[in-house]
Amino acid sequence: MPLVEALAAILGIIVAVLTIIRSLSGPKTAGKTIEGTFDEVVNPPRETAPPPLSRAEFERQAASMPVEWVTYDGMTPPLKLKIRGTTEAMYRQFARKHINAIGEEAFNRMTPERQRDVLRAINAELYVLDWEGACYANGNAIPFSAPSLELMLQRDPDLDAFLNGQVKRISPSWTD
Repeated sequence: MPLVEALAAILGIIVAVLTIIRSLSGPKTAGKTIEGTFDEVVNPPRETAPPPLSRAEFERQAASMPVEWVTYDGMTPPLKLKIRGTTEAMYRQFARKHINAIGEEAFNRMTPERQRDVLRAINAELYVLDWEGACYANGNAIPFSAPSLELMLQRDPDLDAFLNGQVKRISPSWTD
């Protein structure tokens, strides 16, 4: 059985990598985030953009955010997620790091669906710290990882909406 679990984990990682690779082409459009377009959140007008956070400030803010366990009843067994709130500045900086890794032009050429894939990856990594209740088909527990959560978010739009709503609920106001 450990071999099967290891192969399932490797397959999940391969699917996540292939999803990102597939997303590197498409027409120029902007996807949606919690509030406004991706471009508005990640690339605000220069006159209103706050200065980037230092790594230490980002870590300090992340440590000060509210953390809460929430339960998603849309699967069996229910999935418990340990989520962390975020600020607009933290989200912008985290998203910018991901966009820079892909390349600005490549991201801008992505279809809206591919841009949503990138947002799911960002949300999975920034918002969720741990989980309980995620199981393989054989009933064994799936260890938490952002790529595993990203696949679940991609397959279950209700989970994606639930996660975004819960993080928005516990996060400080996004007004500057």
